[in-house]
Amino acid sequence: MATAVVTVSGEALRVELVSSESEEGTFDASKCKFEPETEQATECGEGPGPIIPEMKELAWGAGAFIVFALLMRIFLFPRVRKGMDARYNSIREGHESADAARASARGQIEAAVADVVTSAVEAATGKRPDGAVVSRAVADAMSAGVSR
Repeated sequence: MATAVVTVSGEALRVELVSSESEEGTFDASKCKFEPETEQATECGEGPGPIIPEMKELAWGAGAFIVFALLMRIFLFPRVRKGMDARYNSIREGHESADAARASARGQIEAAVADVVTSAVEAATGKRPDGAVVSRAVADAMSAGVSR
């Protein structure tokens, strides 16, 4: 196991690695010297931009997008579309059957309401009203809807 020995003299910093198996006197410190930077600054090149991706990143991204787009177009979208069409048809059939049930029940309800109205008018006035007039009045009242 190596141990780092750091010595500072003035502004100079020196790092030596000493092996625990070897003795301190046999360690070659010239191999492990660390010299601080010089006073004179050196200019580096521009380097890659932090925002602009490299060409290989663009190629991988484009390749992944093309593969995903082909999978969507060939396999996934037709399955999703088929499922959406089946759901739409199921909902439409449900609405049609509900409308048919509502229409058949509405006729029965109108007939029952007309009977009750006829009985109530006959009990109140002592005369039986015209059935066509009562049926038309009940149909108009039921088709008018409820307003708040």
